[in-house]
Amino acid sequence: MNKWIGLTLLATAIFGCNQQPLDDARADSFDRWCKARARIFCGMAEKNLQTGRLAKAKKEAEQAVELAPKFVEARMVLARIRMEQD
Repeated sequence: MNKWIGLTLLATAIFGCNQQPLDDARADSFDRWCKARARIFCGMAEKNLQTGRLAKAKKEAEQAVELAPKFVEARMVLARIRMEQD
C-alpha cells in the first residue's frame, strides 16, 4: 500500500510540475487568438487589394499588424498595399 502511495506522489511531483503557470498559458492562448484574427484580416486585405479597394485593404492590413506585430505576412500585405497606393 505504501508503495502505491509513494509512486502516486512521485508521479504527481514529476508530471504536475511540468505545467505552465496559468498566466503564461493565458498569454499564449491570447497570442494564438490574436494571430488567428490577424490571419483573417490579412485574407480580407488580400481580397480587397485584388479587387482594387486599397483604402479598405490598408485598414484591414493595419488591423492585422496591430493584432500581431510579429506576424510577417501582415506586414508584407501592408507593404504591397502601400506600393500600390504610390
